[in-house]
Amino acid sequence: MANPFDIANFNLTNFANIYPDVMDSDPKTVEYTYKDANGNIKTKNVENRGLFKKHIWDDVGGALGQFDRTFYVDAENGDDNNDGSSSNPFKTIEKAANASPIGARTVIYLRSDISQGIYGNLHNKRIFVFLNGYTWDYNEDKNISLYDTHFGIYRGSDDDKTSVFKINMPNSTYCFKSVMGTNSIVLQGIPNLDFTDDKSLAYSAGWNGTINLAINSCKLNFGDNNLLAYVGGNWSSRVILITMVSNSDKDGNAISDYSPYFSGLAFDTDNKLTNFLSNVKVV
Repeated sequence: MANPFDIANFNLTNFANIYPDVMDSDPKTVEYTYKDANGNIKTKNVENRGLFKKHIWDDVGGALGQFDRTFYVDAENGDDNNDGSSSNPFKTIEKAANASPIGARTVIYLRSDISQGIYGNLHNKRIFVFLNGYTWDYNEDKNISLYDTHFGIYRGSDDDKTSVFKINMPNSTYCFKSVMGTNSIVLQGIPNLDFTDDKSLAYSAGWNGTINLAINSCKLNFGDNNLLAYVGGNWSSRVILITMVSNSDKDGNAISDYSPYFSGLAFDTDNKLTNFLSNVKVV
């Protein structure tokens, strides 16, 4: 009778050694040499552990930030049933944003002008939208709710002079809502950043949280009564940090660089919450 401890040790050693340490899913199966209960050496094919590890990695890799995504949006020729690839773009930017894996870096390229908003709760996402010379007319009453999320909007290239991001909701007053955690909103190099009357970029209305709002190298066209960001609701304190660098107005006049820091909430004489950040001024 063979020693069961020797058999177990032999089998465990071989089982560990035959599998690769990297996530190599080829071949699909590997040959495993083992001893049966009588101590006889035998072989059988088993699934490659690398393939198993790849299954796990694909399932949770997005949450670990290991699987970045690139999506394309074409309102004219796309379809939200597509996979969002260059040859099969999505139709809406809402689909692309909501398809972004948790924790992953997702780049979205416009392939046409779009007149769309985004409705969705974005949890722990890193989204970078490149306008590529097209116009994003945010003209739907949809608010992007942010939970520990980065959302950036950029021009397509250094010589891009035509990209437009227009805040233009019919009834809603803001695009982004900071709900919880630390959220960052970046507008970089946009040659036409337009606010229609009474519209705002961001609204903080949730639990303890921070909005980091950066507007850099953009040409801004304000309407009347615009707010970059404001607070509201009845939850505990929020923080808004705004940085503006190398921006100009629609006529090319420089707007002063500044980084005002606002902490907590503002109240009026009736102890009601009130807005506390007014429009930037041209110098």
